[in-house]
Amino acid sequence: MAAGAVAFSRTGDPSTGYFSDAEIIRTFGTVPDADTLLAAPQVLTAASRF
Repeated sequence: MAAGAVAFSRTGDPSTGYFSDAEIIRTFGTVPDADTLLAAPQVLTAASRF
């Protein structure tokens, strides 16, 4: 089993729901290429529920 992490940045306005495209800053470990990551469907995380 391999694990990895992605550090990214994006700006946006939660009140309007508009967010810019994510910019990948750095990857750690084994992760898919940037195009695959950015095209992946949104995943609901604990932090995004609030």
